[in-house]
Amino acid sequence: MIQNYLVVALRNITRHSSYTIINVLGLALGMTCALLIFSLVSHHVSYDNYHPELDRVYRIVTEEHRDQVSYTSSVPNPLGKAIRDDYTFTEKSARVATFGDQLVYVTENGAVTKFSEPNIALAEPDFFEIFKIEMLHDEDVNKLLVDPNTAIITENVAKKYFGTADAINKVFKIGTNGEYRVVGIMKNIPDNTDFRSEVYLPYSSLKAFNGWMASDTWSGITSSMQAYVRLKPGVDINEMETAIFGYVKKFRPQSKNVHHYKMQPMTDVHFNAEYGGSMSMQTITALATIGFFLIITACVNFVNLATARASSRSREIGVRKVLGGIRSQILWQFMAETFLITLGSTVIAIAVASALLPIFNEQFDSRLTLDLLKDWKLLAFLPSLLLFVTFVAGFYPGVVLSGFQAAQALKGKVSQVKSGGMNFTSRTDRHTVLHRTSVSDCLDRCRLPGSLFYNGESWVHPRRCCYDTRWVAGPENENIKGGARTIPGVEMVSLCFDAPSSVASWSTAPRFGNHDEDENFSILCRIADENYLSLFNIELVAGRNVTPSDTLREFLVNEKFVDALGMKPEEVIGTEAAGEQQLDTTDRRCCKRFSRCFFPRKH
Repeated sequence: MIQNYLVVALRNITRHSSYTIINVLGLALGMTCALLIFSLVSHHVSYDNYHPELDRVYRIVTEEHRDQVSYTSSVPNPLGKAIRDDYTFTEKSARVATFGDQLVYVTENGAVTKFSEPNIALAEPDFFEIFKIEMLHDEDVNKLLVDPNTAIITENVAKKYFGTADAINKVFKIGTNGEYRVVGIMKNIPDNTDFRSEVYLPYSSLKAFNGWMASDTWSGITSSMQAYVRLKPGVDINEMETAIFGYVKKFRPQSKNVHHYKMQPMTDVHFNAEYGGSMSMQTITALATIGFFLIITACVNFVNLATARASSRSREIGVRKVLGGIRSQILWQFMAETFLITLGSTVIAIAVASALLPIFNEQFDSRLTLDLLKDWKLLAFLPSLLLFVTFVAGFYPGVVLSGFQAAQALKGKVSQVKSGGMNFTSRTDRHTVLHRTSVSDCLDRCRLPGSLFYNGESWVHPRRCCYDTRWVAGPENENIKGGARTIPGVEMVSLCFDAPSSVASWSTAPRFGNHDEDENFSILCRIADENYLSLFNIELVAGRNVTPSDTLREFLVNEKFVDALGMKPEEVIGTEAAGEQQLDTTDRRCCKRFSRCFFPRKH
């Protein structure tokens, strides 16, 4: 019986090729979007969910209470150790400091090769017990990251540095921060994790990278410093947060910038935009909703086309009923036709989604793959989508077709209204049109956060560029700057920390003039050279631009900073200020157009 349904269905599909092509392409378009959206949503939902006992793992974060509350995923360096020493809440705890854009030198047979490592982490030994980091060999993770000047690297990094994954006891040098011996090889990092470091060093080496971060100061925090804990079973989070609140008065009693330390569940890390999460749960929900309505809209279009041509099949239905066909058989016959059309749409959707995947990944800054043999979630989703679309798109037209009276069908007296075709006097059809219009309008008005839509003022002209470097001084960066000028089409080059519209990673509470305490607001900082204003068309409202110098002796602020002080732009020129890291500066200037301040690079 099933074979007969499929044979007859295939015959009807091939006979009406135009109708079939329209339906196949319509469903394929909706299914392609649904497939890409499902891959993105399932990818982000799976972030870091493979770590053991994740329900007891937390990141310690900071609420900074000034004139308004701001949030950061970083903590002062001593906090992690203080919690471990002062309380019994934690089972394991680990501090992690990360540094980007580090130069790595590998010497092999007398030849020195230089590499740029985008992300190096210095972690305490418990880090590899809190999180599941798979090793290529059977190294004891309890003994890793203990000895100074040792390193753990991924298989990819080992091959990049040494040409082989068998890199145990190989040595490399990181800038001027010393040499490190490889004691462990990690398996390559999975795509669904926020821990992107491929080189791990002992936390005891932190002083070589940043002496201020290695000190036991509570006066400031940097985005490079984070702390993670795995709590003992049964620990009350509220009780722990209440206990560590005492650090605020103990170590920062006079500061107007009051830090409140909170516990963030690891299940919240990837989705909480306040603490730097890369994909908010609101966006996940919006994407899933859009994907669902795209499928529903495609099915509604199919239903409209199927019911519109139902009257042309009335004689076929009449003959079937005269020959003894019952309603359920005719219903399943049409469901078989819908299944074959949907199956073809699914195949096309997979092919189109695979072709669009590189563009999709670039747009969403992701690393998605469509591998049906390895991704069990995708393998389960496709048959479910196929059956769902078949039922939603095929059931109503099948009920309408199978409900024709044999005598009327054979006489050709089945009207469009009786056949379920589109009729604007019908309440059902009006609702159908309203549904399609509402969904289209919703999709047209929808604006996803992140990289999809930008304010026009955030764009940099394509003929301009900003080279992001860690330090402005030094022959290497000057060579980069000089080399960039020789590239055809480059109009101007600025050595800078980042563009004005990007999210700053350095915030500080300033201390203005001869004030005894920090101000009760924070500022976001930019480090840049004298070309920064011209590159980004930033207009000065008072004073002048910074001058090239080998010392940090002057900087600019914006109008928002001046307003927060209750002063006028002309009044701040020539006054002194310092941040939490006590950067002695003079000779202020004022600019406008963006709400962040920046410092020239420290030479």
